[in-house]
Amino acid sequence: MARKRTKKATTRVGGNVITHDTYKFKSEYSDFKSEMEGVSGGDIGVKSKNLFSMIADHGVPVRDGSPNAGKAEKTSTLISKIEELFAKEYLVKSDLDTIRGFINTLERIEGDSELDPRYIKFTEPKKTKKIGNKVVGVGKETKFIYGHFLTPYYASKHGGKPNKEWYSLTAGEANPPLYAAIFGEGFAGSKSLKQILEEAAEEVDDAPIEVEINNLKKVDALTKVSGIARFINAAFKMDALYDGNILSRDKLADHFNAARITLSDVQGRKLAEALGLTGDINAVTFNLDASETEKLVRGAATRNPSVKEVDSLERDGEKVVLKWEDILRA
Repeated sequence: MARKRTKKATTRVGGNVITHDTYKFKSEYSDFKSEMEGVSGGDIGVKSKNLFSMIADHGVPVRDGSPNAGKAEKTSTLISKIEELFAKEYLVKSDLDTIRGFINTLERIEGDSELDPRYIKFTEPKKTKKIGNKVVGVGKETKFIYGHFLTPYYASKHGGKPNKEWYSLTAGEANPPLYAAIFGEGFAGSKSLKQILEEAAEEVDDAPIEVEINNLKKVDALTKVSGIARFINAAFKMDALYDGNILSRDKLADHFNAARITLSDVQGRKLAEALGLTGDINAVTFNLDASETEKLVRGAATRNPSVKEVDSLERDGEKVVLKWEDILRA
């Protein structure tokens, strides 16, 4: 059976062209949304349209005096931002930082006594008894139920099927659908929102990419990468790139534009960080004209430790201006 190939995409970032795999987490989020929309309010004993609408509205005050009023960190503020970000074909470094910020927000909400669904508090009779098929309250004393209200007492009174995992007598111990879908191990066969974000951050950070350099806005970053520096140095030893004793800019540009320079993991990470990109750059190609190629090589010349000055050397008290290729070969 032939191996299924990952679909490639290209995105222009800062003038350069990034070739990258399509992100898997985008389809996982789409599946998550569809599956949560498929869980009706009736399925989990609530009046909401579906579980996804509960996730999108979580933290929005719906009644006077709601403890969530004024809370800045709510899942309701995250969903639109997540979907806007996930619509992008390629995520740059600032986008990765934003995803990590989403995860940090969810981690702050989890355990918050006002926003964590496991801490939502309900009241029902402290004592109950079963009369036929009905569960009824006994006496006037009440108790708190945390996480979800769908207890045997509530189900008997209002309908629905109780689930012992969804509610608890202790705050923070239940696993109600809203918590499972946002923070936990997922619900209805889907991963949780937090799990998808964590996997998205890891995928974006580790994705293999290839960069076509179309401009030299970050020329210093390019010349500091040892793999590119070695390629430049090797070019000066190639007789085919010279017209007589003069290095041809046009031939040099053709040589660069035909090359594909592979980078080590360390080099790729270093260059990605300098260019504000995410992922591991495993190869670099060029699409530069002759003058841009000269600029790149001049950038390498400024880092040649054996040359005291970039444009000139002092000899016998007289300033002798050298050709740029001589500087590089010094």
